[in-house]
Amino acid sequence: MGINNSSPLISVVVCTYNRVVMLKDVLQTLAAQTLEDNFFELIIVDNNSSDGTDKVAKEFCSNHQNARYFLERQQGLSY
Repeated sequence: MGINNSSPLISVVVCTYNRVVMLKDVLQTLAAQTLEDNFFELIIVDNNSSDGTDKVAKEFCSNHQNARYFLERQQGLSY
């Protein structure tokens, strides 16, 4: 079964806190998958990291139109 224009949009949400090395690997893997960019969005949620996560995420988003970065300053799992 192929993908057509009526296929649902897939949201991939990556939540992270001070794991910049792991984030780089995750983003590279997601960028390498074969689904066309217009069928999914990638949302990176940074829980107020202090290790350069924001720089890596913003750079990735600048090169991938379907990716967005959000900074959540209040730390904690429920945020």
